[in-house]
Amino acid sequence: MTKLAILESIPVRKIWQNEAKHFTPWLEKNASLLFEEIGITAENIKREENAGRYSVDITAEENQTQKKIIVENQLERTDHDHLGKLLTYASSLDACIIVWVVRDFTEEHQKAIEWFNDHMDDEIAFFLVKVEAYRIENSKPAPKFNVVVEPNSWSKILKGSGTTKKEITTTKLNHLRFWEGFKEFASNSDTDLNISRKPRPQAWYDISIGSREAHISLSLNTIKGQLYADIYITNNQKLYNSLFQKKEQFQEIVKGDIEWLPLENKQASRIRCTLSGNPHDESKQEGYFVWMLNRSNEFAKAFREGTQSS
Repeated sequence: MTKLAILESIPVRKIWQNEAKHFTPWLEKNASLLFEEIGITAENIKREENAGRYSVDITAEENQTQKKIIVENQLERTDHDHLGKLLTYASSLDACIIVWVVRDFTEEHQKAIEWFNDHMDDEIAFFLVKVEAYRIENSKPAPKFNVVVEPNSWSKILKGSGTTKKEITTTKLNHLRFWEGFKEFASNSDTDLNISRKPRPQAWYDISIGSREAHISLSLNTIKGQLYADIYITNNQKLYNSLFQKKEQFQEIVKGDIEWLPLENKQASRIRCTLSGNPHDESKQEGYFVWMLNRSNEFAKAFREGTQSS
């Protein structure tokens, strides 16, 4: 029988003795670990951005919608002071995604975040996240973010009323069902990609490829009747140009026509494949899942080889 090691919990204060001097700078550089756990991809990550007379631990922007993200850190048990700061920062910066990272939490504060999600506008999302650390025998400590509270997508969508709202609701529900189906399909497929992000009622689904500068973005356009698989490059024209010089190498790996979109006047560039179809036609969805997963695998391989040979 194989001998198994023991997973040991490490007090986070042994790793980050000071929240402001140690944890927040570390999180600024490793924010993707947190954002991936809560299911978003962010750009323009900054530390200590001003919010009136105060400063926010971490700010960022969701890279598809440019929604403002704020992160308030507390390497202690939750308290009213930090909850008040969270709301003050959110209102000052007009944030839509509000994240409270804590060492521990009280039941009252957990219920408060749940209440915000239940009663706020659909565009506002609150997260309560517990940070922990572990090691195996004498290994280096490894951080782990555990989401305690997050928006309930189904309940928030189903609260809509009125003709326009119902139309929006139906589209969002269909998007959510599509990504849930894709994730389940991918989990039963042979892929090295980490497709673990929680599906949300939106037109896109992001997949990490191990780079802070780029990721795979899958998206749906029901108006045009198209599905997209992109390498989404965040605010890095140099990286895009480097990959563009290897476009023949890309085409040898990717089984589909590739469109190169520099988007020079915007925040991101894309390398795209397009498939025509109705993503909400359930009879054809498995074929769409196959196409998206294949393009994702191929793009990940092409990106890896293209950056290694740079």
